[in-house]
Amino acid sequence: MTARGGFSPEVRDLADYRDCVTTKGRQIADQRFQEYAKEDLFFDAGCVDRLAVFHQLNVMLKDAKKNELTLKQLFDSWKEGIALVSGVVGAGKTTLLMYLMLQFSGPQSAVPDYLQCFKIVVFIQCRDRDNKNLEEVVKGHFGVLCKEMTAEDILLTLQQLPVLFLVDGFDEHNEVSMAVLRELLDKTWHQDSRILITTCPQAIEDLKYLLRKKCKVSEVYNILQISELQKQLDFIEKYGEHLTKSRDAALAMRERFSKLNPEVQSLFTEPILLLYFCSIFKKTPEKIDQWSRLNDLSMERFELQKIVMKAKLSDKGVLDPDLLIDELLRVIGKWALEFLASNHVTFTSSDVLTLKQQCRDIIKDHSSIIEVGTEMFLNAMLVVEKSLSGSKVTTYSFPHKSVQETAAANYVARQMMLTEDTLQEILGVEPTENERLREVLLYVVGALSRDSPRHLTRRWGELNEALLHVVVALSRDSPHDLMQRWPQLKEALREARLTGDDVMDCVEFCSPDHAGTVAELAALTKGEETWHVTNGG
Repeated sequence: MTARGGFSPEVRDLADYRDCVTTKGRQIADQRFQEYAKEDLFFDAGCVDRLAVFHQLNVMLKDAKKNELTLKQLFDSWKEGIALVSGVVGAGKTTLLMYLMLQFSGPQSAVPDYLQCFKIVVFIQCRDRDNKNLEEVVKGHFGVLCKEMTAEDILLTLQQLPVLFLVDGFDEHNEVSMAVLRELLDKTWHQDSRILITTCPQAIEDLKYLLRKKCKVSEVYNILQISELQKQLDFIEKYGEHLTKSRDAALAMRERFSKLNPEVQSLFTEPILLLYFCSIFKKTPEKIDQWSRLNDLSMERFELQKIVMKAKLSDKGVLDPDLLIDELLRVIGKWALEFLASNHVTFTSSDVLTLKQQCRDIIKDHSSIIEVGTEMFLNAMLVVEKSLSGSKVTTYSFPHKSVQETAAANYVARQMMLTEDTLQEILGVEPTENERLREVLLYVVGALSRDSPRHLTRRWGELNEALLHVVVALSRDSPHDLMQRWPQLKEALREARLTGDDVMDCVEFCSPDHAGTVAELAALTKGEETWHVTNGG
């Protein structure tokens, strides 16, 4: 029995614990981490080795001027406190942490210098709804070691060792994972331990407020966009070679991207978008010629999802596969939207059972000869989530949050075309909460523009108002995110009937550094207003 506040009396020396945790414990954790070395890409595009295709991301200290840092430089300069790494959806935050985890758990000779100072890596996911405290996280990480040592003993030992804590997705936290994070921040760790937390920009202020309450020092780093054409081409070539197992095919993929309209190329600034390009090139390369804006990619991605689902129905005796897929995607989209509104991107077996029940009756109405199960469709849309933080409970998710957002947007667009429900009734949130669904709203504009321009015109007043709520909220709470999402927002607002008051609402919150954005917004106003936008006091 463990003595309260100390170690088991049977253990002669703290050194025994340290040795056990840093040898057998690390071996157990490293073996589990290596289970994630392979990555299945979207839309049945293929499988790749995560370390082999990893794109080296650069970061920049928040508010710093031209102070770009490599990953190594970040660790070399990170002497104390907590590092907050901020990036938009698809910027590579989770991929970055998995890269660190895999590097650390590989052969000792291959572990980079900046990680060798740590004895253990502990991974915590803020989307996790199963591990209720750090002891449960420890049980998941160290498995059978907990038969030799209690979780409390392991946790006490970790406090004596240099540990790297990787905390993924603060913006996706829930009540359960928040309790784990608070416990992590409340404990006293070894002076050489470090905590790295990733988050979307809109949650940075909430995270900094939490850290200030805990009297913790933190530094914010922003993941830089992949804006240089050469880096985009290198990214595509590397993934293309691993996906196709052909050097020639990879070069063809690279060459096709190089011939895109430069304005379209400039929009592929996030790893997730470049991965979508790779998947679409493999499946439907003829579609690429039709792209003129980022929303075209978003819609093509959704069409590719339909193609994958339709292929699974090719020999199932379905009377009208297109209609079946459309009806099922509306059910899945509504479900995706409800969870996004609650900031949930993972689903329990119970959640998925409810979705299966909703899909089952629709499928029965369309199957004539062969029974078609719900698993076929859900496996095309959802993936089984293995917990990186050690939970044994099975959870599900969309392959990426952007896929969930596109599915939700398809549902919203279809409801705007088929019903007279207001946009806010369809979204199911208050207007002040529209910012949480900003990506969904952007995709809705693209979907209506492509599928039903007349509905876009008829419904534009509602969409315009909702998008302006998003712009104002981003101007106030997350200017950096506004800068990164501005090309999409400007594209969506281009047909708006903006007024001077609309623009002034944004000016009120924009810093002088964003005078260019304000000028572009002002240029979208309709009427005779004359604007003078300056970048001075």
